[in-house]
Amino acid sequence: MSLPLATTTISVTRRVDRSDEDPWDRDEGPQPTVIASGVPADISLNMARSGSPGDTETREFMLACDRTDLTFRDTVTDEKTGEVYEVTWATLNPGLPGFEHIQAGLRQVSGFGNP
Repeated sequence: MSLPLATTTISVTRRVDRSDEDPWDRDEGPQPTVIASGVPADISLNMARSGSPGDTETREFMLACDRTDLTFRDTVTDEKTGEVYEVTWATLNPGLPGFEHIQAGLRQVSGFGNP
């Protein structure tokens, strides 16, 4: 069963963990892998904060979506708006059979030193 109040669909992308490699010795390496797409979801603003002028702005969102493989540091793309988010946490929210769903925290950072 699909998320009852889905307002969009998302795709989930995962990068290969290369944290144990020397960054100066790396080549381009493997490209991120699309884990899922077309997943019914709802993304809502949870909190926003800003540093001093010219610094960074961080916006945090709450995601609710159908069950999918989603984990810390995955990238979520809202297929309706094209907005891209980084997953900060994810958990299965149990419920009646067919109504369980994933809840996750999402973050966007912009400003100094960020694209």
